[in-house]
Amino acid sequence: MLMNRLDKQSQGPRGHPNLAEAPSVTARRFYYDPVCYGSKPAFLCALEAFGADHIVTGSDYPVLQDWEVCRETFAYSERLGLPKDVTDRILHHNGQELFGFDQ
Repeated sequence: MLMNRLDKQSQGPRGHPNLAEAPSVTARRFYYDPVCYGSKPAFLCALEAFGADHIVTGSDYPVLQDWEVCRETFAYSERLGLPKDVTDRILHHNGQELFGFDQ
């Protein structure tokens, strides 16, 4: 996703010039499941756009169980070759922080 494109389109003739903040700023406050299913480019795109602190790996349970086991969904993130601290944030700490669980 091109975050700057959100900002440029929001200010155009069909845009909303009186927004409280740029759409890219709002988008970076959300949390995202990268839904990469093993695609390193897709995962890295989400990582670059939103930051490691706003990506939370989801399981798509129970829908996904017809195609693969949940463990495999999480293993995708571990096989991307990212630094261990980034993988830990995405797989464990971000969700705990988002939902207010003790770490």
